[in-house]
Amino acid sequence: MFVSDIGVKPVVTVDKSATLDEVATKMRTSHVGCVVVTEVTNNKKEKPLGIITDRDLVVSAVGLKVEPERLCAQDIMATDLYTVNQDSGLAAAIRVMASHAIRRVPVVDKSGLLVGIVTSDDVLAYLTTALGALSRVSSSQRSFEGEVRN
Repeated sequence: MFVSDIGVKPVVTVDKSATLDEVATKMRTSHVGCVVVTEVTNNKKEKPLGIITDRDLVVSAVGLKVEPERLCAQDIMATDLYTVNQDSGLAAAIRVMASHAIRRVPVVDKSGLLVGIVTSDDVLAYLTTALGALSRVSSSQRSFEGEVRN
C-alpha cells in the first residue's frame, strides 16, 4: 500500500506572504486544520516550505494577542517540515507521523514538489476498513466450517 493510494488529495496551500487573517479564512472556508506554505516554482508547481496548523494560529497569534493581519505565514509556519514521497509505503508515513508526533504529512514527488497530503485520519480510515475486512474473513470461515462439518 502506497501513500498515493490513500491520502493524496487536493492540499490547501498559501503563499509565505499571506497574512494570518488570510490563512485562517482559507482554513475555515476549506474546512481543513492546516495549510501548507509554498512557493511557486518556474514551472508553476508548488514547493513546500512549511506548514501551519489551526493550533499554530491560536498559540502564535491569538494566544499572544497579536493582530492576525500584522503577521504573515512565514512568521509562524513550522519550517521543520517532514514530508513523504508519493511512492512511499503507508508504513513510512506512519513512521514519520509517530516519530515526529505529527498528524499531517505533505506528500511530494521525486523533485520535492507538493502533490498532496496524508493525515492520521486518512491512515486510520484505511486501517479500519482493512481490519474490518480481515475480521469478516474469520467470521466467514467459521460459518463455512460449520456448514461443511455438520
